[in-house]
This record gives sequence, C-alpha cells and structure tokens, in this order.
Amino acid sequence: MDCIECSKSNPFGNRYCGRCGAKLGRSSVETVRKNGFRDRNAIEVEIAESVVERLMKWAKWLGTVAAVFVAAFVIMLGKSYQDVRTAVSTG
Repeated sequence: MDCIECSKSNPFGNRYCGRCGAKLGRSSVETVRKNGFRDRNAIEVEIAESVVERLMKWAKWLGTVAAVFVAAFVIMLGKSYQDVRTAVSTG
C-alpha cells in the first residue's frame, strides 16, 4: 500500500507509514476517508450544484423583470392599437 502523504510503499499490515508516520487504511479510498479528505468528484458535483442553483435564482429574477417589461409593452401596444382603431373608425 502506498502512503498518500509521501507515496512510500508500505507492507499490507502497517497501520502507519514507515517513512512519514501518516495513518494508513486498507486501501487508498479508506485512507482518504480516515484522514477526513473528501473525494474530488463529490466536491466537483457540490460546486456544480451550487453554481446551477445560483444561476437558476438569477434566471428567475431576470425572468420576472423581463415579464414585467413585456407586460408593460403589451399594455402600451394594446392602448396604441385602440387609439389607432378609434381614429380610423371616426375618420
């Protein structure tokens, strides 16, 4: 088994590294877990999830603002259309 601290190869039964004294597990995954390190893939997934969550919040906010502008535009367009229609019918 290789030490994750100094990369020295150690016999299978060792609980600590012969060179640096780091705690060893039965496998590199177990050693990482014992030392409290987190898996790189898990960290990347958490970061991606937090980025997506933040982008979704911004998208909702921008969607709301855009909807207000579109609604105001439609109301103004409808009023202008009614004014033109009234002018044409009276003319």
